[in-house]
Amino acid sequence: MPTEEENIIIYGSPFCMMVGQVKAVLDRSNIVYEYIDISRNSEATIRVKEINNGYASVPTLQFPDGSTLTEPSVSELCKRLQEQNYQVEDLTLLDKVRVVINNPYTYFLGVVLVVFGFAGKNIPLIALGLILLVFGLILEMRYRRR
Repeated sequence: MPTEEENIIIYGSPFCMMVGQVKAVLDRSNIVYEYIDISRNSEATIRVKEINNGYASVPTLQFPDGSTLTEPSVSELCKRLQEQNYQVEDLTLLDKVRVVINNPYTYFLGVVLVVFGFAGKNIPLIALGLILLVFGLILEMRYRRR
């Protein structure tokens, strides 16, 4: 198992749902990593473009041995982690739901539903929007307590 000084680097963006999946796998497996938001770091954007033939594709992972992996599926990521001698835990259903609920698009959808619900006096829209927002917050609070 690599040491803590040899962290995996995740280059990502807050609006990429795949980043959430990658982080969920690493978090569930207690794997130390460094997350770098390329939308806030121009040097990181340049590095990601170097890795991906001019494309700012995220998530892009850089492993301690220098190898990289771009936009992996969960199974591709797990396979690579195991090849790198990490112990990988399967995501639970709660982990998978958290990845879907806790992303900026879902929160935005929740707010939009609430706003349109109030504008149209549509109680089901308001309720659905509030459910998305509250459920996301509950999942996040529960996850952080682990």
